[in-house]
Amino acid sequence: MSRSLKDDGAVDVQELGRKNPNVDTEKVLKARELLQRLRDQGVSRQGYKLAPPFRRQMYVESKHRKVGS
Repeated sequence: MSRSLKDDGAVDVQELGRKNPNVDTEKVLKARELLQRLRDQGVSRQGYKLAPPFRRQMYVESKHRKVGS
C-alpha cells in the first residue's frame, strides 16, 4: 500500500490523486491512519502463508496404487 510518512520514498497522496483521478485520496488517508493505529497496538501484517514461487518443491510418485477401481 503506502509507505511510512517518515520514509524518504513515501507516497504523496495528494500528488497521487492529481495524477490518477481514479484514486480516492480520502480513502487512502483513512487507510493509512487505520494501519498506523493497528501498528501502534502491536497488530502486524498477516501473511498468506503461501510457498514462494522460487522455492524448490519435490513431487513424490507412489508405487502403491489401488488396483481394480
